[in-house]
Amino acid sequence: MVLRNLLVLFQASKKL
Repeated sequence: MVLRNLLVLFQASKKL
C-alpha cells in the first residue's frame, strides 16, 4: 500500500 510506504518512509526520516 502506498499509504503504508509513506508511513514507513516518514518514520525512517524521523529516525535520521
